[in-house]
Amino acid sequence: VRLKCVQTIRSIFANCELKVSTPYIHALAPRLIEHLYSDQSRNPANEHEMALVLEGVTTVETLIALAEPQNRIQMLTLLVPILINYLDDPDDKLSTMQAPPRSRSKFVSALNDHAIQWLMKIGPKYPQEFKTLMAQAPQLRSKLEAAIKRNQLNASLQKSKSEAANAAARNSAAQQQKPTIQLKTDFSNFNLA
Repeated sequence: VRLKCVQTIRSIFANCELKVSTPYIHALAPRLIEHLYSDQSRNPANEHEMALVLEGVTTVETLIALAEPQNRIQMLTLLVPILINYLDDPDDKLSTMQAPPRSRSKFVSALNDHAIQWLMKIGPKYPQEFKTLMAQAPQLRSKLEAAIKRNQLNASLQKSKSEAANAAARNSAAQQQKPTIQLKTDFSNFNLA
C-alpha cells in the first residue's frame, strides 16, 4: 500500500500542472524525505521495504528535476546526504569485506550498490551543484570517496575471481580431453569367453 502511495505521489509530482502539484509537494515531500532518513529505510529487511526506499529516492530525484536551477542545490542538499547515509560505513566492522557474508542483509548490500549508482549518476548530471555540496560537507565527501574506492576494489576482485574461475575451467576442460595414458593395443574385439 505504501509503495503504491509513493508511486502515485511521484506521478502527481511529475505529471500534473504546477498549480496542482505544488500543494502536494509542500505537504508530502517533507514526510517522504523524513522516511528516507529513517533507520528503517537505511536497513530494509525485505523486498517491499527495499522497493519503497528505491521508489522514494526516485521520487525525490523527480523533484530535483522539477526544481528551478537556482533551487536545485537545496534539493540536492536533501538527497545526497540520504544516499551517502545508505553507503556502508568504512569504520563499521560489519561492512568491511572481511565480515562474514551473513552479517549484512542482501537488501542492505543492494541499497549500498543502488546508492553508489545514484551518486555516480547525480554527480555528472548536476556537476556544479554536486561540487558545491561536497565542498560544504567534507565528511560526506570522504565517506563517498571511501565507498567509491571500495566499490572499485570489489569490482576488480570480482573480475579477477571470474577470470581465475574461467581459466581454471578452461584448464580442467583441456585436461579432460587428453587421455593421460595412450594405449597401443586395440581391445575393441576383446570377449570374455
